[in-house]
Amino acid sequence: MPSVVIQITRFVDESFPGFVECKLIDAKGETHIFIDKVPVVSLDALWSSSAYPCAGNIRCTVETEFKDESGRTLVRIDTEYPDHVESTSGDTHFVVASLQIEDR
Repeated sequence: MPSVVIQITRFVDESFPGFVECKLIDAKGETHIFIDKVPVVSLDALWSSSAYPCAGNIRCTVETEFKDESGRTLVRIDTEYPDHVESTSGDTHFVVASLQIEDR
């Protein structure tokens, strides 16, 4: 399943299984913030004592791939499926550089 690369910036809540704040920078350079469970964004056993920032991923659906006017390959993704992940502003659709997409 494809996933978008994110940066896990800090630990925010020790409630099981632990919650972290994450950052996604889209193709326009805009920052989107997520707060979600550790197992949703990382395969590592992160906790409040872990070193931050660190790399993570959000699984997503690739909706379309296209080139912008400068020739960059961009991808429109939806983070709603399969893990119901949305940004703190309620967004689930983002346009990112194709290099930000990998298989998790």
